[in-house]
Amino acid sequence: MEYRKITENKKQYLSLLLLGDEQESMIDRYLARGEMTVLYEGGEPLAAAVVTDEGDGVCELKNIAVAPHSQGRGLGRRLISELCTQWGARCHVMMVGTGDSPATVPFYRRCGFSESHRVKDFFTEHYDHPIYECGVLLTDMVYFSRPLWVLETPRLGFRRLRTEDPAALRPILGDEQTMYAWEYGFTDTQIAEWIERANRRYQTCGYSHHAAVQKESGELIGLMGILPEKIDGETYFGLGYIVARRFWGQGYAAEGAAAWLRYAFGNLGAQQVIADIRPENTASRRVAERLGMTVAGEHSKYHNGKEMPHLIYIKNKED
Repeated sequence: MEYRKITENKKQYLSLLLLGDEQESMIDRYLARGEMTVLYEGGEPLAAAVVTDEGDGVCELKNIAVAPHSQGRGLGRRLISELCTQWGARCHVMMVGTGDSPATVPFYRRCGFSESHRVKDFFTEHYDHPIYECGVLLTDMVYFSRPLWVLETPRLGFRRLRTEDPAALRPILGDEQTMYAWEYGFTDTQIAEWIERANRRYQTCGYSHHAAVQKESGELIGLMGILPEKIDGETYFGLGYIVARRFWGQGYAAEGAAAWLRYAFGNLGAQQVIADIRPENTASRRVAERLGMTVAGEHSKYHNGKEMPHLIYIKNKED
């Protein structure tokens, strides 16, 4: 199977789109400005979706449809997962509006959406004929939302750092014990600079530290990701993971770091990933070793003019 971004002649998929929105004039309202993705198998389009950018970090899934002969295969959920990955680097929330139907509402809940709000009488006021689904006359538009993650694990969602994050990061970056490798807690100014640096990297190389959010609570509990590491003039894919002290010992670092390691090999084209760790930091070393990383050398970093030796852990893609 493959995903294709459709930028021209979108109306060639009209018969498929009408399965998700049965009035062509309504489709015309969003099709031109929306981004269209089609799931193909063996040269045949099996599912299609249209997403629009609504601004302020919000995108909206306007249409999603699966060909009748391919329904029941999980293709709708698969396509939504792909869309969340595509839009996760640009937006932080995906919205979707649907009728209060016993078919679509449970589907979106299974895909991680939760109800946001309702627009009363939307279908009766905007469509030129009654809309029925599973024998139910649709009247109100029910809007659902879900957070968008660049990457996620069973317990964690990862998003890009934002300018409004300093307060949430203060218990992490400002804590001297958590920031053991630096030997000091960061000031508010330094935390803001950390965020700015990460955002510059998103624009230049496409990766850096990301906010690690506990999905159950929505709390930012750490920083993890792939970042460019320079050692002796060479730039490597570096794996970084920092977890707030009160979440230590719960497996979050290993869970998140494993996902980012897979991301580096699968999405960034890395052939080798390194992690530089202070020799005394036994907890971080255990995480690296659980991931199959091994010590390949050592080097020194300098913070505030002080030399700080680090071990260089590596893992190759073929390992």
